[in-house]
Amino acid sequence: VRMIKILKEGNLPKPKRYIYKTECKKCHCEFEFELEDCKMVEKRPNGLLVLECPCCYQNVTGKLGDLEYREEENE
Repeated sequence: VRMIKILKEGNLPKPKRYIYKTECKKCHCEFEFELEDCKMVEKRPNGLLVLECPCCYQNVTGKLGDLEYREEENE
């Protein structure tokens, strides 16, 4: 019979949010977004993404690896 005994409780890392920054080529609006805001995302290191500009509503495309981003801890 095996027995696991915790000697010291661990601390799980808090999940992080990745906030990306881009610019619309049509109206030059700069905005931030998360991947869940995208219409389409190819899940690979330099995958293509498509989202809608919040100002002119045109499709904005980009490559995930080319975008500036910042990390925030999820609350």
